[in-house]
Amino acid sequence: CMAGMMSFAMCFFNVAVVGGFSNNFIKIFFYRWTYEYICAVLLVFFVVRHFMKWISQHISLKNTELNSTLILPSINVLIMAPVMSLIAVSYVFGFSENFLSIYQNALIRNYPVAWILQISIIGPLVRFIFSKSKTDKVGV
Repeated sequence: CMAGMMSFAMCFFNVAVVGGFSNNFIKIFFYRWTYEYICAVLLVFFVVRHFMKWISQHISLKNTELNSTLILPSINVLIMAPVMSLIAVSYVFGFSENFLSIYQNALIRNYPVAWILQISIIGPLVRFIFSKSKTDKVGV
């Protein structure tokens, strides 16, 4: 759920910033988002989930609220943003002679946006949805 929402928002942001709102915006967006969504889900399922579980077991801060709302989501962005930017840049532009400069610009552009989305919008929304679904199942 989180990977799908973050890839949706970041893909929308990048298609709008790089390509602008053209006549083909929706087509380009959904074409790219499908690819990025599949990559994000596979990345989370096979790599990031295990790493985040390991990190959460080794972080021993007393405030678990701070862990779940700020620290772990920030670490998640630190892991996912460069990898997903690499995937997106290689998919859209290929490995050309300008690859490193395009990738660097994508990282500079994507890190702050991904962190703000993760901390203030998408992260709280997903936690709210899952907290509601857990309480609904318990109450039944």
